[in-house]
Amino acid sequence: MRNVEPDESDQHLQPDEQVVAQAHETAQAHETAQAHETAQAHGTIILDTPACTSCMLCVRECPVWCIELSSHTEQIDEPGSRRPRSVAVLDTFTIDWGLCMFCGICVEVCPFDALAWSPALQPSASAKSDLVAGIDALSIDR
Repeated sequence: MRNVEPDESDQHLQPDEQVVAQAHETAQAHETAQAHETAQAHGTIILDTPACTSCMLCVRECPVWCIELSSHTEQIDEPGSRRPRSVAVLDTFTIDWGLCMFCGICVEVCPFDALAWSPALQPSASAKSDLVAGIDALSIDR
């Protein structure tokens, strides 16, 4: 706790009121610090489905293999091109929160920023199967 020198505005306060005023100031500083820490903390992982290219980096780099991904390839005809372009389309993406250790490696290795941290906490579940989240539960737009 820092020392607060009384100024002219505090002269009318009694000693007990000065202590209360100082405690209030300290509490406000603590709340501000906690809000800053909470904003930087991570809670759960979210998925930006259109940004995902199904490159599988998140799946391969996960140390506990809690991410599963499946996709299929589609041919896209672009005007003016000589041949169609192959594009991987995401079919399923799941994270098993019962296995996940929230290390964030998947978020860090994603080259397209399709995975990100959300401050929302993962809710508890009464069954192990409820800990597996699919595209709908992980989507940014939920």
